[in-house]
Amino acid sequence: MGLLRFYFSILKNFGFIIRGRKLSKIGSLGSLLVFLDSSGALTYLRKPRTLEEIAKFLRDIKRTDILLDLMEVLRCEGVLRKMSDGFVLDRNRLEKVKKQFEKIRLLKDGSRGVRKAFRNALGEVAVNILRGKSYSFSDASIGMTFLYQTQSEAYDFGRKLLLELGDARKFRGKVVLDLGCGYGVEPATLYKFFNGQCKLILADFFEDVLSRCMLYEFEYGGKKVCLKDLPNLEFKLFDPEFRKPFDLPDESVDLVFSFQLLHWTKYVPEIVSESFRALRRKEKFLVATPLKKGEEVHATDVLIKLVGGYKMWSTEEISKFLKDAGFRKVKIWYDNFIVAEKQ
Repeated sequence: MGLLRFYFSILKNFGFIIRGRKLSKIGSLGSLLVFLDSSGALTYLRKPRTLEEIAKFLRDIKRTDILLDLMEVLRCEGVLRKMSDGFVLDRNRLEKVKKQFEKIRLLKDGSRGVRKAFRNALGEVAVNILRGKSYSFSDASIGMTFLYQTQSEAYDFGRKLLLELGDARKFRGKVVLDLGCGYGVEPATLYKFFNGQCKLILADFFEDVLSRCMLYEFEYGGKKVCLKDLPNLEFKLFDPEFRKPFDLPDESVDLVFSFQLLHWTKYVPEIVSESFRALRRKEKFLVATPLKKGEEVHATDVLIKLVGGYKMWSTEEISKFLKDAGFRKVKIWYDNFIVAEKQ
């Protein structure tokens, strides 16, 4: 979209942006409730149940810490009430949360794929995670779900908002690293944003994800193009466990762009440090990831863990990682968007 049209979109969605923290929680709550419904636990909770009874109902639960956080989040939001003999569903509050969710078009759009997936593959993933199994983003049931989500209007708006907050238009003609490029939706957005006038390095941590990214097709200049056939694009595979650094020379990149990656990994200090190393002086690191305050139990944090992610980082943790890496000029907007500059 053009610059004026984009700013009009910001004004149109201003309420959504400034209330993003609350709305993110509502969106995550909606997905958590779909999971409980798909597993039968929502019906089970119509009568008071202890944590032990809920774990027994779901069978072989080992991650009682996540299950407890899930119950506590729903209690804090009033969907469950805590009684002496356990947790019980508040049906009136449940209906109110559902109505809140349905009123917010962008939120509904951005979460539709996750909610639908919980009725199918993700419900099984979440139960297996509670039973102690591990997953990665490259697992088909997880990756394909978030491919749908990344194609949503909400994610498209978020990427463009991050680029505008970071004043990214000035990086046309320079070297841009898309860190965690995913299946290709995001690289296509960046290519169109820069009008093909930059060297775009597309990096991910899983070979099959990067392979699918190479084959991604989109409309550009009135015709369909494929990422692997475009000029000035380079594909990089990075080690997801950071046994070796990014395959990039020191101070070789002008802009690092990372959208909705950091909550998937425990290696955030390494990602921040390597991004700092690869950036040239006076250049920028643009990040979008949901942030919470301190050690609070947040619905989005629970949802992230139930779909194979690592955790929702706090503002304090991310700020420390950036400072420890060497970033000194850092701005955080709406508990999600971060712009850090290498001095």
